[in-house]
Amino acid sequence: MFYLTAMSDQIVMSIDPNVDPYGCLGIVRNSDDSITRPQIPRSFFSTIPDNDFSVFIKDFVINSTKDMWARIVTPREVLNSEIKLPLVVYFHGGGFVMAVTVDTPILQKFYTTLAVEIPAIIVSVDYRYAPENRLPAAYDDCVESLYWIKNTPNELLKKHADLSKCFLLGTSAGGNIAYNVGLRVAEVSECLKPLEIKGLILHHAFFGGNERTKSELRLVRDKILPLNVCDIMWELGLPIGSDRDHPYCNPMVEIRSNENLFDQMKILGWRVLVIDCDGDPLIDRQIEVTKMLKEKGVQVVDSFSEGGFHGCEFFDDVKLNDMALIVNEFVRRMSDPNVDPYGYLGIIFNTDGSITRFQIPPRPFFTTIPDHDPSVFIKDLVINPVKDTWARIIIPREVLNSENKLPLVVYFHGGGFVMAITVNTPILQKFCATLAVEIPAIIVSVDYRYAPENRLPAAYDDCVESLYWIKNTPNELLKKYADFSKCFLLGTSSGGNIAYNVGLRVAGVGENLKPLEIKGLILYHSLFGGNERTKSELRLAHDKMLPLNVSDIMWELGLPIGSDRDHPYCNPMVEIRSNENLFDQVKIQGWKILIIDCDGDPLVDRQIEFSKMLKAKGVQVVDCFSEGGFHGCEYFDGMKLKELTLVVKEFMRSN
Repeated sequence: MFYLTAMSDQIVMSIDPNVDPYGCLGIVRNSDDSITRPQIPRSFFSTIPDNDFSVFIKDFVINSTKDMWARIVTPREVLNSEIKLPLVVYFHGGGFVMAVTVDTPILQKFYTTLAVEIPAIIVSVDYRYAPENRLPAAYDDCVESLYWIKNTPNELLKKHADLSKCFLLGTSAGGNIAYNVGLRVAEVSECLKPLEIKGLILHHAFFGGNERTKSELRLVRDKILPLNVCDIMWELGLPIGSDRDHPYCNPMVEIRSNENLFDQMKILGWRVLVIDCDGDPLIDRQIEVTKMLKEKGVQVVDSFSEGGFHGCEFFDDVKLNDMALIVNEFVRRMSDPNVDPYGYLGIIFNTDGSITRFQIPPRPFFTTIPDHDPSVFIKDLVINPVKDTWARIIIPREVLNSENKLPLVVYFHGGGFVMAITVNTPILQKFCATLAVEIPAIIVSVDYRYAPENRLPAAYDDCVESLYWIKNTPNELLKKYADFSKCFLLGTSSGGNIAYNVGLRVAGVGENLKPLEIKGLILYHSLFGGNERTKSELRLAHDKMLPLNVSDIMWELGLPIGSDRDHPYCNPMVEIRSNENLFDQVKIQGWKILIIDCDGDPLVDRQIEFSKMLKAKGVQVVDCFSEGGFHGCEYFDGMKLKELTLVVKEFMRSN
């Protein structure tokens, strides 16, 4: 008999749960229907463990009567500083039944990675198991853990955890717990202060129901989570006499019957991040819950990937890093930038005027189609090793066995010139892959140097260099599949600013770039500014995505030293008004410019003014201004992303 607490990753993956589902759960069912389980080991650390010097670990008892405890995981790099990080309270999985503890090695690796990569303080909570303690015991324990954190005498939490930025994260049964605990504590949020929950993160959440879903039937004999094991976990975990349509198991029952279920969650402004993959038997339930939450007006971000399996991030480092970046983005977006704009940008402003960056996301290089997105082929190439600039080539898979050539889109990402965003950031990868498939086109996504280490015009220089690199590329993929005579520069936010300024530079040297021929610019939510505030900036001064104080700091750190926001890099209207010949080459080349924005973006008035001025100067402009939305909303809303691709596709076709 194997038990999870003693398993290696390989043993976990090799058990056939269809042979012995009780063995898979680490229990023995006795003839009298009682169960026997192994003794659960508990290891308490009060110092940094020898096997992981990236974090400091401290274990505490929450309730000795219930044998409840918590592990606090702190990134080591903050220990000698005054930095406060977001707090992530983590509830592990195990189907409410399995003898999983916060000390389980693969679990420790999981939350250690999250602590370092988000970065955040992680409090991983142990709770009582079923059937000895059936639901709602686990919910009760995890609610109690939040009050324990609120009242904690622990100096680590007091010093380094920002209790006003708390997130509940759960995997599998822990995702179920995070959801149900969230519903409970939303009603008593005032009682938890200074602990303030900002959102829920449901990772492969364990939900069920009497009626089987298509994914459950498709993966009925799944090696990780087969249907018979799910059924036994619910049989042992739910209150005696309950079936799988009990609300603890099937949230849709209560969602459909209680119109006011999410009222407090909406009042508090919580968002919910739902993460899953189509190799998980539970995927259809996550999709259904996500759709219903959105219909009820809850702010939901979903991240559904192809391939994988239930809990795959525990066994695949690449997928774990991808997840960490998704969670990082979600946590950062839910933090209040009006309170800590530097933290929002992922930096610390030091007293001597220098900055310290939180860890820059790792840069794995793919040379084959990654498992999580088989619709595209990815190839990463270094542009300039001295500058650490590189590019990701993204090709729709369906063209690989053809002789077709597709238009080329050179993409410059956002980040206010300052934020540590790379072409490997998951939401950016999803954005580019969608464009590549839906347009369809070859995408070359370019990484450039950050400010303030490299202030403008460094980013412009790097992106101009990327065009010459493409022109001279020895890469056979680009030569075979990219139509260099149909090239478009596309940029988001600061990337839109880059696309505009790079376009002005290269318009006059078109002959030098051949065979690369630029046909147009696509400016998406472009980051422009100015000393005088616009109405939309004032109306949305405290916007959660791009508040005015964050914009100001990005320009302060990005512009040449001594410049103000009327520098032409920031305010294009200054140069447009003063230089009558600015767009002569753009017009000679016959370029068109597509400007995309929405009225929920603080920058929208600048885009409208910019568009009008370009038209007045005789530039061919297509503008697409929509209602609602927010800055960069297409990264987070699949429907809006689809709409964006249609607009871009039509623009490119018309050229």
